[in-house]
Order: sequence, then structure tokens, then C-alpha cells
Amino acid sequence: MTFKVQVKAGVPASVEAIWPFFEEIERWPEWSPIYEQAQGKLGFGAVLTLTERFEGLGARTYTPRVGDWVPYSQIHLIEPQDGFLGRMLGETVIRYIELEALGPQNSIVAIGEFYSGLRMVRRGRQRAPHLRKGFEAKLAALRTALGLPADADAG
Repeated sequence: MTFKVQVKAGVPASVEAIWPFFEEIERWPEWSPIYEQAQGKLGFGAVLTLTERFEGLGARTYTPRVGDWVPYSQIHLIEPQDGFLGRMLGETVIRYIELEALGPQNSIVAIGEFYSGLRMVRRGRQRAPHLRKGFEAKLAALRTALGLPADADAG
């Protein structure tokens, strides 16, 4: 059983212009309204420490592991599930950022979470409205950080 919550939008900028904002994890709090603190560097298996705040969910600090990353393309952060039962049931939460070039100055940015396992799917459904709002705010902040209007779309 799986569930995904995702926000995807066009951004009138190249993936080369967008990527540094995601690659420099420790700078996420400077431009993203979601992150209050972010520590760590990209690298396979690297552990990050992130403090995030979503309206309606409050703040939480967690330590995801970089499960996958491809420069100028994607970052997948795997949130470890505590306890014997979570590990035995293969429960997983993956936060992801994906970039796709549409042209020299147009890209698609997708931000989301993927939930696997019965208990995690229930958790994802409960969190989805709050996550969508936060991911939308993060995309608007990215546009602003790029010097674009917050609602600029890749046309």
C-alpha cells in the first residue's frame, strides 16, 4: 500500500539555475519557509538533520538519509522508521525533489513525499493538506529566490 503527496510546477529558469538552491542543504532555511534548520551535505547515505515547520503540523526535527541524488535532477531523502514493527513491515517515507528541464530556460520542479506501508499511508493522508500548502510555499519562495515573481510559471 502506497500514497504520494506532490506539488509540481513549471519554473521559468534552467535546472542549472535552480539546482544550487537544493544542493546547498545548509542554506535551505535562508530561502525556504519550511526549514528552520538544515545541516548536512549531499552524498549517498549521508545523514541530514532537518528542522521543518508546516502550518497545522508544528515543528519537528528528524534525520533523513540521502537515499539517492543525481546532480541537476533529483534528491531523495529516506526517513528511517523507528521500532521493530516499522522495520519488519518495510514502512518507508521518502521526501523528494525532482527537476526536469523543459528547455534552456524552463523547468519542472516536483516536491513531494512517498509513503509505503499501512501505517505510513494513514500518516501521509493525514499530513497531505498541510504538506501541499508547505510545498507550494517552498516553490513560491524558490521563484522569489531566483528573482522571479512568486507565481511565475514556465510558459
